[in-house]
Amino acid sequence: MKKSGVVIMMVCAVLTGITVIHGAELKQTSQKLYTELLTVFPEDRQGYGKDWFLMAVDHQPMTYGFVLSAEAIHFQRDPNDESRRRVKKAVRWLIDNRDLDGDGLPG
Repeated sequence: MKKSGVVIMMVCAVLTGITVIHGAELKQTSQKLYTELLTVFPEDRQGYGKDWFLMAVDHQPMTYGFVLSAEAIHFQRDPNDESRRRVKKAVRWLIDNRDLDGDGLPG
């Protein structure tokens, strides 16, 4: 299954679960789904995957940005070592790869 399909399924599962479960059970279910979602984005290659426009497998800057955003929010709500590492790695990748097209400008 494609990453996007897995992500959509996880988001739907979380949103559906919110209407059915509450409190501690909701937190436990959300944490389980979040952990499963993270397996789709391995920590050392968080933005690596299929580029459907170019029909190639490569690092995707936008995915690194999404991971950075999501993990920063997650860390703000639940400070933890994994989120801290993921944020730092996403930032490092984005800085190191700020000029992928080699024109001397970011992007």
